Amino acid sequence: MRDPKPEQQGSQDGACGFYALGNALAIVCPKVRRNIDAIFKEIYDFYLKDHDGSHFLAGMGRNMLNDLASHVLTHISKYYDQDVSVKHPFWARRANTLGEWRKTLNAHFQDNPDGAAIIAYEYCKDAVEAESHWTVIKKMTSTSIFTFDSSNERKYIPFRLCRIWDDKSKNKARPYKIDTTSTFLFYRNVYEAHQ
Repeated sequence: MRDPKPEQQGSQDGACGFYALGNALAIVCPKVRRNIDAIFKEIYDFYLKDHDGSHFLAGMGRNMLNDLASHVLTHISKYYDQDVSVKHPFWARRANTLGEWRKTLNAHFQDNPDGAAIIAYEYCKDAVEAESHWTVIKKMTSTSIFTFDSSNERKYIPFRLCRIWDDKSKNKARPYKIDTTSTFLFYRNVYEAHQ
């Protein structure tokens, strides 16, 4: 079977958070992948209960993404019989180094080979204004992260092009500025049957 393709956000630049959530869950839960339209509908319906839709254009922050994830994980548990959890290893504090962040991601994928991560970054190499983006990481190696992205971003991002969040507006050598506090680690809970 061929690897699934990520759902695409089209020209809606601000929609990357919505698509990152749906695409991450499609990696972690095969049942979600088969019903991806229904999952996106659940994400949008929950969002539109309290919001006017402006985040499709302007983007969203980590608190909103976390609220959507919490709701959808409860929905998946109830209707798809899949127990999925999310961790936020740097929610309260930023990673001290890129190495600390990489080590945390590596441990996640070692423990959860079918897991996924959502990260936020700004790309700011030469641009006057940085481009912010949510993307999904489906796996990593010692040198790169491999994305499952909803836009025309790179399929893999070498760590040599990354840095953790700083005050610099641009950096030609390391244009990917990772917001480690916006790291979401998704994994499916598997329970052993008692004998």
